[in-house]
Amino acid sequence: MRKERKPDLAADNYRELEAKVDALMAADRDRDRAIPLEKPNLPMDDKKLDVKIIRDTDPLSSEEEADDSEEEISLPSPELDTPKSSTTEASEDVPKQTAKEPKASESIDAPSTDDAVEEIELAETSRAVEDESSSPASAGRLKAKLRQLGQYMGSFWQNKTKRNITLVILGVVLIALATVPATRYWLLNTAGVRVSTSVTVIDNSSSQPLRNVSVSIGDIETSTNEDGYAKLEGIKLGRHDLQIERRAFAPRTIQITLGWGSNPLGQYWLYPTGAQYAFVVDDYVSSAPIHRAEVISDEASAFTDEEGFALLTTDVDVDVSELEITIVADEYREESLLIDIGDAQQQDVRLVPELKHFFTREADEGYEVVASHIDGQNESIVLPATGAEREDTVLLPHPTKNRVAVVSTRDDERNEDGFLLSTLTIVDLEDDKKLAVTQSERIQLIGWFDDRVAYVQIAAGASGMDPNRHQMMSYNYPLEDEIRLASGNYFNAIARVNDFIYFAPSSIFRTESTDLKRIRADGSSEETVMARESWSLYRSSFDTMTVATSDKWFRYNIFSGDREELEDSPDDFSSKLYTANPWNDNQHAVVLLGEDMNNLAVRDADNDEYQILLESSELRYPIRWLNDTTLVYRIDSGDEVADYAISTVGEREPIKIQNVAKSSSIERWFSY
Repeated sequence: MRKERKPDLAADNYRELEAKVDALMAADRDRDRAIPLEKPNLPMDDKKLDVKIIRDTDPLSSEEEADDSEEEISLPSPELDTPKSSTTEASEDVPKQTAKEPKASESIDAPSTDDAVEEIELAETSRAVEDESSSPASAGRLKAKLRQLGQYMGSFWQNKTKRNITLVILGVVLIALATVPATRYWLLNTAGVRVSTSVTVIDNSSSQPLRNVSVSIGDIETSTNEDGYAKLEGIKLGRHDLQIERRAFAPRTIQITLGWGSNPLGQYWLYPTGAQYAFVVDDYVSSAPIHRAEVISDEASAFTDEEGFALLTTDVDVDVSELEITIVADEYREESLLIDIGDAQQQDVRLVPELKHFFTREADEGYEVVASHIDGQNESIVLPATGAEREDTVLLPHPTKNRVAVVSTRDDERNEDGFLLSTLTIVDLEDDKKLAVTQSERIQLIGWFDDRVAYVQIAAGASGMDPNRHQMMSYNYPLEDEIRLASGNYFNAIARVNDFIYFAPSSIFRTESTDLKRIRADGSSEETVMARESWSLYRSSFDTMTVATSDKWFRYNIFSGDREELEDSPDDFSSKLYTANPWNDNQHAVVLLGEDMNNLAVRDADNDEYQILLESSELRYPIRWLNDTTLVYRIDSGDEVADYAISTVGEREPIKIQNVAKSSSIERWFSY
């Protein structure tokens, strides 16, 4: 039976084998030279051993091709002498040796030869596998197997019983995965799904939220805000330990399970373990309790309840004898105090509004502009006296900032005719900046509109017949940007109503329209209110204005834009100046002028009712809100001019701030 022919050895493998065999035989020959061996007792001449390796790739005779063994070793027959021709050919390739060659079996059967042959066979086997896999027959067998698999799957799916059983099993598996929490969470976490959770931490002793509480799940950590609220995000689904810790309180560990979604956990209470100190915080003017004031000592803090009560829990250092306490609240000045660590008494603290009060005061040199809190603390001279000021300096404080617009003659500047010029100066206490905006023969303030102050000035160098002699301007303080809103030889009337400026230009030396118009302080939303020249404007109520023209009277609705003609002139020619509460859009303060008595009132837009805070014949403007509940007004008795503060809540006993000079604000047209 003929053997199957093995794949050819690569030329590199053949050369490598030859080299290894030669090296092994050379080593054996060297060993033989060192140790003489007896001549083998063979019936042959003392000739060289002829070893020849024949590969399939070598040229073979037709007789040799019949023998398909991969390698052949040709040895002389023990009974025959080796032909001389063979001896001659072998002697040309193999060097002569003085010692006899070892037996062929000793050299070929050496262990190192076996390793070399085994390595070549392994390489041949690997190559044969690769050749077989890349052969067309192998690819065909693969396609056949795939076709058989497809036929099997098709046959399986067409079998209704098998298909239904498979679908039922698959459905049961999916339902199990969806209903078993551990499995469901594992699948979602593997898919990269992450969830969040939130918690509110409450002080068990005061029932108030705790700030700066450490809340953590694993390596995800955050702190509670002023509402005791904390939110953790990027958490895996499943069971976790929620850690809640803060100094001077017993820590808590709560086991929770987080599912899909936001996972709000609600409120958790912490129990105090440190020293506690009690505080009651109220308003300086009204004595009413201040809710949500925060009492702080280092990292510890506590909030007041609706009664103004706060219970501060903190760790006490044995080396410290006093605690530094800070109390803060919205719209109030920050207060600081020291208390003895052993003082167990309740601490009563009164807070004053954060905004300072601006006023003018007579000094030796003239009239100076001063700012202070209403309790007299932190007083500073905003503009020192120069001796050139007049008593009727105009002050217009910003509604919500420690900033004031001042119109005065303090610079002692005059025009070419020697007329004393007024200067509009803006002073900002927050950035300690004084900015001279403009100078003019006359400056009339209209009001603050956010960061813009609106005013009317006489153009420099303009004659009395100039149609644009008076200019209505607005100035943006942060941007230091000035724009002109309107102009005319004269303005018959100007009124600030909510966010608009209503203006009535005079027709003197004017060819264009003199309609009653309104515009915003930034120059936008200009529109005509009434297409006729108007001589005067009166704010008769919060919703209406009375407009006088050359021959008629009209009642104009500010919000609807409707107007009606009046048969006669109004009985009351007073104009009401409503001052908005910057912290409550529903409230406006106003001085209601009467024949014998003036009333300081606050209008509530929800019910259109007026709350009377004070009745006095000596009540005057200006009025200003210092915070949500505190108003400043002026009393002029003739002998004394002073500013007072009053609250819209709690006790309404006025508190005197300071004696002042007779400065004005925006309650009247041209100051001088």
